[in-house]
Amino acid sequence: MRVLYVDDDRVNALLFSETCRLAGDIELESAGSGAEALEVVQAWSPDLLVIDLHLPDTDGYALLGALRGSLASPGLPAFLCTADSAASVEQPARE
Repeated sequence: MRVLYVDDDRVNALLFSETCRLAGDIELESAGSGAEALEVVQAWSPDLLVIDLHLPDTDGYALLGALRGSLASPGLPAFLCTADSAASVEQPARE
């Protein structure tokens, strides 16, 4: 499985990378910003997206739409991650 992980927090990225390594059979690419993620998908197509909601240059919702559009894959599976409370992200996630 090919996974694109987008998060500007280096510790989170390291933990996610190590978890994927231990799980095996996961090809991981990481990006620290929305712009970097869009650059990655120009040459590499993921099977799954894992995106932090708060990035330095965009938010996870906007990046998800941009990545799906760039890949011409509107149904590409994705997880949006945040340390925010569930109440603060529930409504935007439904939209």
